[in-house]
Amino acid sequence: MSPRPRRSGPRLWENGYYYIDEVIGFGESARRFRQSLGTKDPKYAHRLWERERARQWSIFYGEDVKAPTTPARFGDLIEPFVAHERDVRKAKTWKTFEQRLGRVRDAWKNPLLAEVSPASVRALEDHLSSLPRARSKATVNHYVGLVKTFFNWAIERGYFAGTNPMRSVKPHVVAQKRRGYTDAELSRILGAAGRISAESKNNASCNAARYAEEIVQLLALTGMRLGEVLELRWQNVQGGVLSISRTETKQQRDKVIPITARVGATIENLRGRDPEYVLPLDRAHKRIEVRELMHRIREMAQIPDFCFHGLRHTAAEIMVSEALGRGAGLRDVMAVLGHSRIETTLRYDHSALARMRLAAQALEDRIKP
Repeated sequence: MSPRPRRSGPRLWENGYYYIDEVIGFGESARRFRQSLGTKDPKYAHRLWERERARQWSIFYGEDVKAPTTPARFGDLIEPFVAHERDVRKAKTWKTFEQRLGRVRDAWKNPLLAEVSPASVRALEDHLSSLPRARSKATVNHYVGLVKTFFNWAIERGYFAGTNPMRSVKPHVVAQKRRGYTDAELSRILGAAGRISAESKNNASCNAARYAEEIVQLLALTGMRLGEVLELRWQNVQGGVLSISRTETKQQRDKVIPITARVGATIENLRGRDPEYVLPLDRAHKRIEVRELMHRIREMAQIPDFCFHGLRHTAAEIMVSEALGRGAGLRDVMAVLGHSRIETTLRYDHSALARMRLAAQALEDRIKP
């Protein structure tokens, strides 16, 4: 009987180190060896695993019998992929990756990487539509994009020698529901947020509603994403700018946003209320409270399609249409919005930061209380 492998790659201990756990042989003659590989790097661990596995096989069977190469299965690589993403992503992001890849594995029945093809996307869509809460086409696009990233990582790490099967997959065309708001709509949104804050000032159970005005102003005057505003820490407020690291942004890019007068006043008004976060919200229930706040603003401002991300679209439209005429370049507007990679504050010269300040100032001049 010819030898066959029982495992298909290095395994990961809880402390982050990889180890080898293999069984050689059959029946009573089978031998198991298990030892640490002494590394947390998945790519290096895979090389060490192959080297040690080949050595153990040659000892057991002799030099003439080589350890067969085992093609990797999709599910076997989820753990090392998530371990890699954990170092560069926010906890919420890599945990979402882990959950979604698990659903992909279930939909595809844990195939070999070489068995995945563009046609596999159909099986994934059918599985997602059969869940208790069916996923939208936009969410399917996110799943396909994640699988594409997964395969790029597997190819880079040497786990897969083929081409990325998701490369030729066309995303679904999804109608864009988010939009920028007119001056009149923006005035109603700001007014509604102010009234909600005043009405909820003495109501401790409406935590997010008490800071509705601050949330809306920070979103509209900086062009930040909702998650960035809700998770903004005092350590991000540095000498006239908001300095946000790449692990705190959606695009994994460092971002620096100049603090204008009204943004500075809003932030200073919140100082001392929470030792860590700028917005003193209930961390466990902030998402639910913010969603309820969004619906209250919709009703009060009479804008049925209002969403907080629309304020980012509004900020982008104002800066592109007005800031460029004040001496700010498109690159500066993109830097404020975080659409291209930027370095930390110390790497900027004063002229670049001044032009970025012009882009941010255009928001304050246009958006009136």
